Amino acid sequence: MQQPYDTPRAERDTGARVLVVDDDPTVSEVVSGYLDRAGYVVDRADDGPAALAHAAAHWPDLVVLDLMLPGMDGLEVCRRMRGQGPVPVIMLTARGDEDDRILGLEVGADDYVTKPFSPRELVLRVESVLRRTRPAGTSGVLRADGLEVDPSARRATKNGTELALTIREFDLLVFFLRHPGRAFSREELMREVWGWDFGDLSTVTVHVRRLRGKVEDDPARPPPHPDGVGCRLPLRGRGHRELTVRDTLLIALYAFFGAAAAGLVGAGVLLLIRRRSLTASLTVVAAVAVTAMLAGTLAVARAMFLSGHDLTVVTTVVAMAAVVSLATALLLGRWVVARSHALAVAARSLGDDGSFAAPDGPATAELDALSRELATTSARLAASRERERALESSRRELIAWISHDLRTPLAGLRAMAEALEDGVAADPDRYLRQIRTEVERLNDMVGDLFELSRIHAGTLALSPARISVYDLVGDALAGADPLAREHGVRLVGDRIEPVPVEVDGKEMSRVLGNLLVNAIRRTPTDGTVAVAAERTPEGVVLSVTDGCGGIPEEDLARVFDTGWRGTDARTPPAGAGLGLAIVRGIVEAHRGRATVRNIPGGCRFEVILPAAPG
Repeated sequence: MQQPYDTPRAERDTGARVLVVDDDPTVSEVVSGYLDRAGYVVDRADDGPAALAHAAAHWPDLVVLDLMLPGMDGLEVCRRMRGQGPVPVIMLTARGDEDDRILGLEVGADDYVTKPFSPRELVLRVESVLRRTRPAGTSGVLRADGLEVDPSARRATKNGTELALTIREFDLLVFFLRHPGRAFSREELMREVWGWDFGDLSTVTVHVRRLRGKVEDDPARPPPHPDGVGCRLPLRGRGHRELTVRDTLLIALYAFFGAAAAGLVGAGVLLLIRRRSLTASLTVVAAVAVTAMLAGTLAVARAMFLSGHDLTVVTTVVAMAAVVSLATALLLGRWVVARSHALAVAARSLGDDGSFAAPDGPATAELDALSRELATTSARLAASRERERALESSRRELIAWISHDLRTPLAGLRAMAEALEDGVAADPDRYLRQIRTEVERLNDMVGDLFELSRIHAGTLALSPARISVYDLVGDALAGADPLAREHGVRLVGDRIEPVPVEVDGKEMSRVLGNLLVNAIRRTPTDGTVAVAAERTPEGVVLSVTDGCGGIPEEDLARVFDTGWRGTDARTPPAGAGLGLAIVRGIVEAHRGRATVRNIPGGCRFEVILPAAPG
């Protein structure tokens, strides 16, 4: 069985022009070699502006486009090309998250290949996309639910408005309209629409989601299938007489027992309804107060201390008091309950978006204090969520960077290995040397990641010893001299005081080495990198000054961030942005700090360490 790249040219879309845009020269060369052998006319570009220039000079039939490019990222290149005319685009990138796929497809990409990849598979995908951009004639216009699709003209409208569909989205829509009322698995769609029995099924999910967002009125609620598959009173009574002390005590005793009985009953009722609304509890309290008064009055009357006339008067007064008390209790209860309910509704927002706004209107002192506490808690939660979002964003960015920087050399290694295996490599010896270089690069990156993991986990073991700064700087300058000579940069040791510090010599040598390598690589030819060491009131200050021209002020705070390289493009063979993060980690493990600031013509990195005692 012939390999895909060996298919006779007569059976291919020969003469089709393919533009390969990738800032990794190894990947670009191997991909171009496979496409050229498959019969395509291949143009190459290594950044965004160059890609647009190539497209303007020779409009391509298809573009293989890296996402992270210097000068202009792949998304912007895709947008601009799509603005000039229809062109199939296959995204080729080391970033494979679903969000990245969605973003790429939003700007018009027709397919998405994640590094590391097989060049053979890429050729198949190029053939498939080109084949579908030039379909054979079809029979008739397809219509359904306001949609009108003309396969031969590759035009789709909804309620008279033309839809902006990518090539793959159009093919999906035609396939669905030709098979109404049927459900398909992702594997079936991959086979029937993409024409493959292999591949990443998540690309099917993303395309279907994008298509639904364009053709359905409410993608969250798709429409059901048409078949159902959707007076004034006397104040004193007759027989009145003056009360003696004994009478008063007896009246108080009888009144107490009567009220106590009513209170016990009320306590029992409150116990039974303790889980009910506050309104019910306040009503019981008011009823107990009135009942206690009435019970005491009846007990005294039964002991013959009141006349029948007086008993009637008192009972009437108590009854009126009961009505008023119950009404007041009900009103108070409803007001407190309403305020509590409003506060509860406002507090629910703490679980939604973290914001809290106290309800308007007066409140009891207790509810008002609770509102203030909730507002304080809301502010703390908002700050915590913001920190969490920032940490999550930083984590995702770091993972994307490290993933890209690990996958990029892997992509080159795999591509070169297949090229050697298939005999496509024009210079095998150069490919072997490049493979060794990429392996060493990967090994250095993995070593840096291991060092960072120990620093972040707090397991970096230090063996401090008393060392002269003069010796540390001298060793670092000697180690960096070959790299400086290679780049044509002068190394200068200036104002190096022989002050002692207690540090781990090996780790601190790594700090100075990383700072010197960073400074040399960013200083132009014939520039100068100066190292100084001096004692200050803050401690011992080691500084490395370069001629990089300065760092943008908005980026100064991110210089020591893990994985940050000053640009979204991560063009090889630059490092993974771990060196300065390691510097900060090692220095902080020595109870010191690392800083950077701009100076005329460059920037100055400083490491401040505690001075050795004595």
